[in-house]
Amino acid sequence: MFKLSNRIRVNRSDISNYIEDTDIYNSKLLDLISQGDFDRVDYTIKNDGYRPDLISLDFYGESKYYGLFLLTCGATFDDFYEGNTLRLLPKETLDVLINSLK
Repeated sequence: MFKLSNRIRVNRSDISNYIEDTDIYNSKLLDLISQGDFDRVDYTIKNDGYRPDLISLDFYGESKYYGLFLLTCGATFDDFYEGNTLRLLPKETLDVLINSLK
């Protein structure tokens, strides 16, 4: 099972802090998210279809949440089309979950 490093590599929202090597399924954060019943927010994709990086930036307001967005949104690339509605974890919820991994 993944164990959080004593050292944060880039910043607390960088996905590489919460996965082991390249195995996203070996992630304490993903396990925590899948076990909880967290409120999600509806986000309808506007004009950034097939650009999850821009969708993440629009929703979270910061590009550093991109990896967490991909890990937690539960969508495939085909789901990122204009007009589709995603159920996303709010930034505040992600921050609380990240801080609970200490």
